[in-house]
Amino acid sequence: MRSGSLHQNPERKRGTIHQSPERKRGVKTHRGNMTIFITALATLAIPLCTASKLQAQARAPQEADFQKLLAEKTPAIVTIKFVLKTKSRWGESDNEQEATAVVIEPDGLVLCSKTELGGPAAYFRDSGTSTPTDIKVLIGDDTEGLDAKLIARDSELDLMWLRIKDPGERKFAYVDLRKSAVPRIGDYIYSVRRMDKYFDRIAVVGEGRIGGVTEKPRKLYVPSGVGGSLGLPVYNAGGKLIGVPIRLTPDREELESSRGMYGGWGLILPAEEVVKATRRAKEAADHNEEDDEVDTGDD
Repeated sequence: MRSGSLHQNPERKRGTIHQSPERKRGVKTHRGNMTIFITALATLAIPLCTASKLQAQARAPQEADFQKLLAEKTPAIVTIKFVLKTKSRWGESDNEQEATAVVIEPDGLVLCSKTELGGPAAYFRDSGTSTPTDIKVLIGDDTEGLDAKLIARDSELDLMWLRIKDPGERKFAYVDLRKSAVPRIGDYIYSVRRMDKYFDRIAVVGEGRIGGVTEKPRKLYVPSGVGGSLGLPVYNAGGKLIGVPIRLTPDREELESSRGMYGGWGLILPAEEVVKATRRAKEAADHNEEDDEVDTGDD
């Protein structure tokens, strides 16, 4: 062998790196610590993500299932056919009309809007009188109708109550006024109504939100967007009753002073007030010996 030659270990020539046992243990320990650290971060992240998701869900507006609303609420929505007898300064008239109403008790008690059944004479307190006669309640696909009578009205609250005359043993689908809820401003609200005869009276859902709450002249929910039809129930996303839209009726002096800016159409009377008004109407009708309709309002 020549002098000056460099001798290398064959294994080192192949690139093999030798580590001491202590260094090998250090690498394993480092990797183990990293695994534990990553696992701990993931464990902490799961509840944080879950909490954020729950908070987002809590903040998100609750929306209703339209199909479920239609299936549950439509059977109680009925059509009222009647002849409206009107007396005013312009004379007398009889007109066949239709309106939509809701059954509120299984024995055939029906709630509806005084405006809807009263015609133009119901718009102002001093513009004559109007009385619905020959009243029939059409339920579902029925085109003949069941005879009904007007038992009470509340002119102040724009509500009327009808009762099917001979229900027999039949029990009707109805909306339970006691299953109600108090909404907050911003809550979504829903209504179910029927279109007119031209569209085969199909049921449709309307959607809106609570835009505000009045305290004078009474507590009313102010809808934003679609608030519902006069006299028909308005629900929250869970299907609980919020109230019934009404039309407040000022006298002519109040209307003129508002310069045409009167906004009392379609404000929602809270469910608890509808229950109280219905109780008064039934009690007044029960004590009416003449078997005629009575007015429980302060008209």
